[in-house]
Amino acid sequence: MWITIGVITLPIGVSLLFQVLQTVRLVPDQNEDFVFV
Repeated sequence: MWITIGVITLPIGVSLLFQVLQTVRLVPDQNEDFVFV
């Protein structure tokens, strides 16, 4: 049960974390790069 929850939530958490980091670090002029990630 917990293994299944971990497998499902881990990629979601990692992708959200990367999106937050990119949103913080990217300049608004580089929106093209952000969309394709």
